[in-house]
Amino acid sequence: MATILKALKEQEVIPDVIKNEQFQPVGEFAIKYTTEESKVLNAQLGSYLTPLEAKSKPTTINVKFFDESLDLEHDRFTFVMTDPDAPSRTDKTYSEYCHYVETDIDLSKADAEGWRPIGNGKVVSSYIGPGPPPKTGKHRYVFLLYKQPRDLTKFTEVKGQFNWGYGIPGVGANKWASENKLDLVAADFFFSENTD
Repeated sequence: MATILKALKEQEVIPDVIKNEQFQPVGEFAIKYTTEESKVLNAQLGSYLTPLEAKSKPTTINVKFFDESLDLEHDRFTFVMTDPDAPSRTDKTYSEYCHYVETDIDLSKADAEGWRPIGNGKVVSSYIGPGPPPKTGKHRYVFLLYKQPRDLTKFTEVKGQFNWGYGIPGVGANKWASENKLDLVAADFFFSENTD
């Protein structure tokens, strides 16, 4: 957990995306992309993937929890990917850019090591791979997993990719999650850059 928090703070995912500076993750991700050449790449703790390597949805998205208090038989979760650096880390005009949203994920099943697959939920915003403009430096692509309240029956709509449809620079996943009373439980990120 300390390694995750250190990376999130060093790369300013906290507070740029995760506004709660007291955030304590209760889980960790194992996210893998598979390239067209069948090369498997880990996307975690600030690893680097080219836009081409991450153009398709990750082939494996797993989470493992350290907190035994979660009721994984009954709780449902939401997984998102967002870019706080659109069009660049210093220009937040289009930030955050919504890359993926999946809701109502059931995490009740785990393998022998405790890893739980993400991917059986309802996709409400289809995956869009990294598309950083040239000469805008490395972009952070942030994965977030939220626990849903049990009484949530309808999510507020994600109205667009730029600023998650809010039309306010620097706004995105945190605002949408707050509107839906989602509780952040895990976070991670990777970098990607257009080197043209």
